[in-house]
Amino acid sequence: MNSTEDFYSTKPREQVGRDTFLRYRAQIRAAALAALEILEGGEVDRIFCDYHDDFVIGKKVSGKQQYEFFQVKTRAKTSKNWTLNEVFGLKTQKNASHSAENVKASFAGKLLQHTVTFPDVCAKIVFMTNAHLDETLEEMSVSLECYDVSNKYLRFIVDNFNDCFVLAEPKLSEAQILEKLSKLRFESDVSFIKDKNNSFESDARTKIYQFSEIDLEFNEARQILVNLLELMSKKTSGVISVFDKATINSKASVDINDLLDLLSISREAYHSLIQGGDARAIKSASVIQRTMFASGASNEEIEYSSRCKTEWDVWLRDNRNKLSDFDLLSIASKIDALLADTLNGTKSFRLGSLHPKLKQLMVDLDSLGLVYDLTPPLLFGGFISALVRCKS
Repeated sequence: MNSTEDFYSTKPREQVGRDTFLRYRAQIRAAALAALEILEGGEVDRIFCDYHDDFVIGKKVSGKQQYEFFQVKTRAKTSKNWTLNEVFGLKTQKNASHSAENVKASFAGKLLQHTVTFPDVCAKIVFMTNAHLDETLEEMSVSLECYDVSNKYLRFIVDNFNDCFVLAEPKLSEAQILEKLSKLRFESDVSFIKDKNNSFESDARTKIYQFSEIDLEFNEARQILVNLLELMSKKTSGVISVFDKATINSKASVDINDLLDLLSISREAYHSLIQGGDARAIKSASVIQRTMFASGASNEEIEYSSRCKTEWDVWLRDNRNKLSDFDLLSIASKIDALLADTLNGTKSFRLGSLHPKLKQLMVDLDSLGLVYDLTPPLLFGGFISALVRCKS
């Protein structure tokens, strides 16, 4: 069994947090913001909620699955700094003795266990908090990143790592232990998990606009964010009894399809654009959906428009080296002129009104010797591509 399968089949150390989410408001906000990263269409492809840790970011990096594990810990008084003892179970008093069991049971210890349980796919472990770290803990953080075993606390953890976390043979070498320890990161003074003056709403709205170019009205943004938090809460609730990929993905995680539904973007339109190689599929689908919906277009018309854009993008890629730049620019110029004429100061258009204009465009291109293998549906795809470019 490989590590990816282990991730799904290994029973978490606890599921108490899945019974209620009221105590995990900060956790849900943090997971929700992480989920919005999926809209970027990059490495992040799934967020797991209260499964193995408070939340886990699933990534595809160079075709390989990786996971980043987060613990979210908040303080009522953010002025009270976290100490080495609170996070690692290590005492800082002079001549104090340390306990390997305390390290294993600590917040950091629970995070470090992931590096052993999922050795091939654990990319990072993160302690996230609304407060700050004290000086000793800050020094420990620096030592972890640069493998500095002159730090006596890090030295103790390295010497006892195998006894704490590696129960079977073979034991890890010091270099292997330091590599695992270096995966631990601290994110302190995080504003969007603070109960007062948190930046969750503005941060989330910015991310939605950044990745989708949807400039939401205040009430619309509020409703989407409420729905997003409710979705994350739902994925954080309920005890899981079956540990397989399908069940975990369904009950405890969020992916692109969930976010498309929240943003009222057609799944079919988005996936059509993705299949056509559109690197800005979310933004394209968003522009097409909102512009055409405002024109009274049906879901079928919106999906058809997305397919036509995909076919145009493919046609354009195939012909870049076959046709002269002058001919391609002339065709694009004709399409841009059609877009300007159709919109004519408005923000929407009727799909039916385009049919005769596309037929006339075919005639005009033919008279210029520019029709090649173009068809009205392909030209419509070019029109939609120009619309997306204009609105983005």
